[in-house]
Amino acid sequence: MRQHLRLSKPLYQKKEQTNYQPYKLDITKDKSSPDILDDTAILSTVDSKGHPYASVIHFVYGKDESYYLLTKTDTQKAKNIVKNKNVAFTVHPSGSLLVLYIRGTAERVDDKEVHDTIFNTIAAPQDYSEGTKFAPITKIDAGQYIVFKITPKDTKLLDYGTSSW
Repeated sequence: MRQHLRLSKPLYQKKEQTNYQPYKLDITKDKSSPDILDDTAILSTVDSKGHPYASVIHFVYGKDESYYLLTKTDTQKAKNIVKNKNVAFTVHPSGSLLVLYIRGTAERVDDKEVHDTIFNTIAAPQDYSEGTKFAPITKIDAGQYIVFKITPKDTKLLDYGTSSW
């Protein structure tokens, strides 16, 4: 079963730049909260010509309130992040009226323990509607695996099930 993210506090806030250091990554796995979101998102980056680029990613939410993603060095998203660390991503669980918007900065994670934890979490076989499969990133031939940590600057959670619009 895919990992889920538990939102432990309201996300209608601007986050101050904080010097998060990865180190003993603690992944949130609590599924008891009603504020559960999937671990799949749309990541938005900007290419070298200034054009937007979006890709589907799996991510891991750490208790350091950062988001971690696994990709490969030669993917377009990795190349875009290397040139421009500003990213955005949107989480919208299938069949839900919750939407989480996040803007932040991405940085490469070189810590082997963190890299291995993210790899083992995201790349492991998971249950999809098509059956138990490895994550799509494992099938892409585009260089070496790389982990990025996204530190949120702005987050916004919308619940269209309770909000009037």
